[in-house]
Amino acid sequence: MKIYLKFKNKENIYHLLVKIFILIIFTTNLNAKERCSTKQIIGSIAVITLPQIGIVNIKSKVDTGARTSSLHCSKILIDSTKKWVTFVPLNETKSIKMPVSRIAIVKSSNASTEKRVFIKLKTVIGNCHYETEFSLTYRSEMAYLALLGRNLLKNNFIVDVSF
Repeated sequence: MKIYLKFKNKENIYHLLVKIFILIIFTTNLNAKERCSTKQIIGSIAVITLPQIGIVNIKSKVDTGARTSSLHCSKILIDSTKKWVTFVPLNETKSIKMPVSRIAIVKSSNASTEKRVFIKLKTVIGNCHYETEFSLTYRSEMAYLALLGRNLLKNNFIVDVSF
């Protein structure tokens, strides 16, 4: 049996392949939460996948000093109802619309404060899935475009910086 698909351009093929790849990654680990009943050892850098927004295998800084996780985004726009946020994650070009988890004042490591919007994302680390709350912020000057904070780390990981 042969199946022929017709595409207008190569970009459509690329987007389809990326979606299939993410679907394969996500569905092969659906029961991964059960396999993570014990804490994993994690180093100062972790590779994460955020399947809901199409982000695959990005290096993230593990920060035990930060309470919440954060994700580099640009063009962050909260709608008038404050229930939805539109943003462009990392250095992508496509904007994404997701429900707002909360809006809060966040104090950064240099003691400055900033009002940030939070969203909940399924996060894959190793073979395990977690629901993680990320604040959306502009982190382009930082070495890592995602940061994993204590709310994700506690009860799930042992941090060993030599690992």
